[in-house]
Amino acid sequence: MVKVIVGTMGRSPFAKTEAMSTPAQFKAFLGACQSYGVKELDTARVYSAGENERLLGEVNAGKQFQVSTKINITGEGALKRDSILRSADESLASLREQAVDIFYIHRPDRSVAMEETCSAINDLYQQGKFKRFGICSYAASEVEEMHALCKAKGYVLPSVYQGNYNPLARRPETELFPTLRRLGIHFYGFGPLAGGLLAKPAQDISVSNKESRFGALPMLGSFYLKDDIVSQVRKLQDLCRSHGVSSMDATLRWLMHHSPLGPDDGVLLGASSVEQVQGNLKATQGGPLSEDLVGAFEDLWKSVEAIAPPYHQ
Repeated sequence: MVKVIVGTMGRSPFAKTEAMSTPAQFKAFLGACQSYGVKELDTARVYSAGENERLLGEVNAGKQFQVSTKINITGEGALKRDSILRSADESLASLREQAVDIFYIHRPDRSVAMEETCSAINDLYQQGKFKRFGICSYAASEVEEMHALCKAKGYVLPSVYQGNYNPLARRPETELFPTLRRLGIHFYGFGPLAGGLLAKPAQDISVSNKESRFGALPMLGSFYLKDDIVSQVRKLQDLCRSHGVSSMDATLRWLMHHSPLGPDDGVLLGASSVEQVQGNLKATQGGPLSEDLVGAFEDLWKSVEAIAPPYHQ
């Protein structure tokens, strides 16, 4: 079974919600995660300018979950040595932990030499400040380059890759997964519901509404709010309704049972309320889809592949 990781970006300003603004609300959210057997949480230094990590620390999330975080990516030179070391120390202090599970490079910074970045990451690993080295949104060729560099230098090897993946964004299957499999790197897919496009009626999604996720993150609109994509999503939603399931439920079940993801890979679920995370987690525990629904997801991909978003930045 594919692993389920819960992301806490829903506590960030992008979520436009007050449902997870206090320790009590956060405890209820994490309690819901525990009740569904979730073992891993994902955060980042940049979420709410560090407030996300602080709240996780205040509720002692690390005592119940494996918590992973990402390097602060604000400002130039985010992947320079001093910036990486400072970000790690700030994250650990906020989380009230001696170490995190996965310490990620949040996104590439090609203005900094890869050697400098990987050397700093390795020093943190040698100090016991994280267990696994993760990377996000790199091109397959860069993954190869980084892995080769770390191996040649005797540095900790990247072992987890976090990237955008859902039924509308399947480029990783052919462009990235073969490289990850060969190098022994597991894949954690974020954005499983395409920013919400696969979770609610397509006509309700608007990039012009600044209160929506698409309004707060216009990049999502550039990825998914295209006429051809929206029309194909509506067709899928109609078929799902005829089978008595929601497109959200069907999408998460497709990821769990019919995608190329394996038992060491993961689906990273985001949510901005207890009710939302409960609904998402319940869907991941559903069984395989009928053959015609599986076929519909394949048809969906064939129809949007040419205009699908890239997996790397």
